[in-house]
Amino acid sequence: MILYSFMKKIFTLLFAALALCANTWADNIGEWTSNQCNVTLSDAGVLTISRHISQGQMANYTAANPAPWYNVRASITSAVIESGVSQIGARVFLDCENMTSVTIAGSVTSIGNAAFRGCTGLSSITIPESVTTIGEAALYGCSGLTTLEIPANVANIGKGAFSYCEGLTSIICHVVTPVVLPSEEVFHNVSKSIPLYVPFESLDAYIAAAQWGEFNVMPDPNQCHTYGYCGAEGDGKNIMWTFDCDAKMLVISGTGNMKSYQAGTAPWYLHRTNIQTVVIEEGVKTIGGYAFYNCKNITSLTLPNSLLSIGNNAFNVCIGLTELIIPSAVATIGQFAFSSCNKVATIRILGRPTIENGVFKDCSALTSILCASEIPPVCHANAFMNLTDETLGTIALSVPGTAIDDYESNAVWTKFNIQASAQKTVRFVDENGTVLKTQVLAVGAWPNADDLTPTKEADDDYVYTFAGWLPTIVQVEHECNYVTHFVRTPKKFFNVGIGGANCALNVTNKVPEGTYLEVTVAPEDCYQFTQWSDGDNNNPRIIQVTEDTNISADCTKIIYTIEGQAQGSGAVTIAPKQ
Repeated sequence: MILYSFMKKIFTLLFAALALCANTWADNIGEWTSNQCNVTLSDAGVLTISRHISQGQMANYTAANPAPWYNVRASITSAVIESGVSQIGARVFLDCENMTSVTIAGSVTSIGNAAFRGCTGLSSITIPESVTTIGEAALYGCSGLTTLEIPANVANIGKGAFSYCEGLTSIICHVVTPVVLPSEEVFHNVSKSIPLYVPFESLDAYIAAAQWGEFNVMPDPNQCHTYGYCGAEGDGKNIMWTFDCDAKMLVISGTGNMKSYQAGTAPWYLHRTNIQTVVIEEGVKTIGGYAFYNCKNITSLTLPNSLLSIGNNAFNVCIGLTELIIPSAVATIGQFAFSSCNKVATIRILGRPTIENGVFKDCSALTSILCASEIPPVCHANAFMNLTDETLGTIALSVPGTAIDDYESNAVWTKFNIQASAQKTVRFVDENGTVLKTQVLAVGAWPNADDLTPTKEADDDYVYTFAGWLPTIVQVEHECNYVTHFVRTPKKFFNVGIGGANCALNVTNKVPEGTYLEVTVAPEDCYQFTQWSDGDNNNPRIIQVTEDTNISADCTKIIYTIEGQAQGSGAVTIAPKQ
């Protein structure tokens, strides 16, 4: 009976253990340890890798020593590499043909040799920014991949890493400096006609780089804000360009001269269809040749007052422009600079540039030109090439009234419909609206207020310095009021203390800086002023307050001499008063 009871307990425990195992195997197909990681394969086909100890490095496997889950690889449909794992070992997912997706945590820094080799069912993989090394044949034969994205921090790529990824239709590489690839082909049997998208500033480097340059290298379409340098001085960094694709704006900034290009080689050329606004900031002196060639969608162009020259073909075929304003400092407009700008209707030439051959060739929409200079600009005979004399005669040319005869006697300008520029009234006023000066000027002339020296009286707390006019003075286009602009500076205040032993103390607080102050010391009874502590012996005296100041005075007791003389018998006694 005792034996029966004991055996019954044994069988009960055995059945319980079997039941527990059955439940466990119902949830997981297998559990393993891979170096410093735990690996679990669920019955849903998810292979999960998590850190077990230390750095979370997986083991590297070989053909002779495959991963322990290799024999059940057909059951793996997806993989999750959890945070804490730092290294995906070699051949970890070798020939997992049914695996369609993998999630890699941001803690992973390297992908081992042949880690995903032969994963033909893998349709996408996101390599995290943390990865710096992609091993040999890491994604070899992943023919289901259509897009490959290489993060910015990758510094090493092994041979054959992406070979036989035959389904790829595009590659995006965020690495700024092209990774030097091994001599054995990394992209063997991958179509070289597909686009390779790279950082915009790295286009030339990738085009010139071995293996990378075999692809159709293009700027990253998702890189909205791009920039670079386009200067002609030293290392070229004197001028910078910035393109904002949201605003569709190209800004050129810096100081000095801009580089010249050949047709279609400006660094922003590949963005040309998206450029609608061009702003060239103050400080830029020249616009390079072909700089904005064929940028057909530019509708707004701002040129700086610092500009001295515009290069050959600089805006050739910019057919979106409707108006041109040439700043007064421009001395030269190069050949064909605005050729084929066939929507430009008005041109304002605010200075006296030399206009070279073909500058306004085929500008067939022109209706008016304003020349502000009283001396006609030097204009090449073919500056308006392909516009007939009859067409030129319909274009209004507005010039200063005093210069009409000079323009009419010029071989080129006489072909236009010359007329006196309209005149506009310009006023200079103070903050109260009081008119300080009035000028009536032709359109394009410069207002002048050099003879005015506006002032504003200081108040209790501030002093005021004239800083110019608002708005900034520009050449006349319409009637305008310019208002005085003052910069206010808080006054500095100091404390002045005056006194001394046997002298009445007088403290004056909050004396404005620079104030001339009369100071006086009043000695006490029986005392007299001798001198100030700085040696001055004037009382009262004048001091200028430039800092907190304490001046003491020396006051000494007045001493009198009394002489007495007795007459007759007796004595004279003199004693101090008690």
